[in-house]
Formats: sequence, C-alpha cells, structure tokens
Amino acid sequence: MLKRIFFSKKILITIFFIAFFYSIFTKIFNFTNSIDNLKYILFLLNLLLDCIYIYYNKIQLKLKREYLYILLLSILLFFVSLIIAIMNHSFISFRTIIEIIYILLPASCAFCIINIFTLNEIISYIKLLLFFSLIAYFIELAISNISVNDVLKISFLNSYSPFESYIFADVSVFCFCFFSYFKESDQKNNFIVTTNQCYYISFLFVIMTFKRILVLFAICLFIFNLLKIKDLVIPKKIIYILLAILFVSTVFYTWLLEGHNSKILMDLFSINLEKFTVGRQWYFSIVEANSHFLNGYGSSTNILSNVLGEGKYLEMDLVKIYIETGPIVLAFFIYAYWRQIYNNLFSLIVFFFLFINMLFSHSLTTFYAWILFFLLFYTIKINFQMKKGETK
Repeated sequence: MLKRIFFSKKILITIFFIAFFYSIFTKIFNFTNSIDNLKYILFLLNLLLDCIYIYYNKIQLKLKREYLYILLLSILLFFVSLIIAIMNHSFISFRTIIEIIYILLPASCAFCIINIFTLNEIISYIKLLLFFSLIAYFIELAISNISVNDVLKISFLNSYSPFESYIFADVSVFCFCFFSYFKESDQKNNFIVTTNQCYYISFLFVIMTFKRILVLFAICLFIFNLLKIKDLVIPKKIIYILLAILFVSTVFYTWLLEGHNSKILMDLFSINLEKFTVGRQWYFSIVEANSHFLNGYGSSTNILSNVLGEGKYLEMDLVKIYIETGPIVLAFFIYAYWRQIYNNLFSLIVFFFLFINMLFSHSLTTFYAWILFFLLFYTIKINFQMKKGETK
C-alpha cells in the first residue's frame, strides 16, 4: 500500500513539479543560499524515488547509450580536474563537484522521466508546466510594480521591457521548441488546451520574456516550422563538420578574448570586445590574470568569487570548459551532448542554438532548464523510435 502511495507516477511528477517551481521561486524572491540549496535536495529526492520506481517495476531502460555519454563526461571532468589539481599541488575544489552536478543531474532527471512516463503523459505534463510557468511569470511581474510609464518605454533596440524575465526565458523557449515539434499531435491529453494552442501560447511567452536573442530564435523557428522539414535527417558527415566548426570557434573566440589579441582586434577593425561581450571580457581578464589558480572544472568560478564576491561566473560556458580543462574535454563535451539528440534538422537547430548561446553566454548553471532541454531531445528520439518500431 505504501509503495503504491509513494511510488505512483502522480506522486513522482508532483515532487518533480515542486522541485522545479521551488527552483524558480528561489530566483523570483531571492532566497538565501541555505534556503536556495533545498532545491538540490528536492531534485535528488525526486531522482531517488524515480530510480526506486524503475527498479521495482523492472522497467526496460530506453536511451541507455545516450545517458552513458553524460556519465562518461562527468567522470572525465572529475578525473581531469583531479589530475590538474595534483599537478598544481592543490586539491580538487568542491565547486568542481557542484558544476559536474549541473551537468549530471538534469540528464539523470530527464532520463528517468522518459523511462517512466509515456509520450502522451509527458505532453500532458509539459502543458501543465507551461500553465504553471505562466502563473509564476505573472507573479514575478506583479511584485515588480510595473507602471504605465515603464510600459511606454519598451524598446527592442535598446533591449528594455518591464516584462523582461531571465528566469523564464529558457523555460519559455523550451515550451515553444517542445510544442513546435509536437503541435501536430493536436491532442487534448486530458488537458483543456491542445498542443497546437500551446504552440502559440508558448510563442507569445517567449516574446513576453523579451530576451532579444531568444525572441529572434523563436521568430526564426516559427518561420522554419512553416516549411514542414523538421524531420529531415542530416548526414553524419555534415554534422561532424559542424561540430568541428563549433570546437574551432570556441578555441578561436577564447584566443580573441585574451588581452593582447582583443587590442589587435580593436586597432584593426575598431571592434570593442568589452562592449560586444557585455562585460564578459572583463571577467575573462580577471581569470586570465589569475590563471595559476585554474585547477580544473569550476575553478574560474572560485577565482571570480574570490576577486569579485560570491556568485560571479565567467558566463561563457564553452570558453570556461576550454580554459579550465583543455581541448580534449571540450571536444568530448560537445560530442557527448550531440549524442543526446536525433540527427533530424529540428533537433540540430535547437542543439546548435543552445551551444552558440553557451559560447557567448551561459546556461549550464540553470540546471532546471537543462532538464527540459534533455527531455526535449529524448522525447524526439523516442518519437522517432516509435515511428520506426525501434527499441533501444
């Protein structure tokens, strides 16, 4: 009886929703670290119960190979960081463990969800997630005391809107991507709106959060959806070339960020990298000046926290991985994440958008959003396998 109560699907998804929206409300209300850290306990509890449910119900796991790559990446990050720390006569940082969790936890949660719930159940729960996210978004707006004068100052060129929200930007984009792919199922799935209606609602959600890059991406994806070529399978040779370009771009961009090189760029082309990176080059210069303290994954965060105060982050995920752990780990990071997706055009567009965003900005620390993006990639893979009658 207790097993039925505590390990039912409804209980599992309820705990997930509590953990997910607790993570969001910690940002809305700026909870202290001690209260904020409760979100990790909630997600770990959810993950533990998911694993018990899978074990007791003897569920045959899907997408094991994909998840294995994330496990291998996490192990690689740990041991490379350990080796670098030993070579520098130092100790592996607790921050290393935290940032590995930022990678491993989202993939683990998404892996359990895709193995416990059916595709139709997941679609229903994403509708619910969209609905609750909108409520939470309006709560954020309500406590912001927006005036009519603020609304009149809205400017896309100046990137100002009182409705802007970095908290819900990733969530809104995920919802739009998810319903972009599944909108043609057009099923109610025991919910009051169809997937097609959720598609348009989530598109408006992205527009409201007013992050320019995300808004432009959503508009481009909206136009792309009209072409009906989302399931076009891309040859692996082309994908390998694109992955190589992504790797080289990261190395080259890191080289540009170095002090003497950025000065050359300014002298030759009058490009101010400090303005282009919105202050991120300054963070990079601090890490560069203290590079002798780079002791593996997460160490740049320690440097910035020591110099500028707690909570500072390099804010360029791929550059960060490259300077902290080297080219081999960066290459495997890109490869491991690519292995999570199906090689259809839609998945690749979302994948490369996320990685270009990680090159110039950061998102790995927003781990609750990465649960959703892993889930997006997994549901698309499962959808293809169901169409082909595959089981893996």
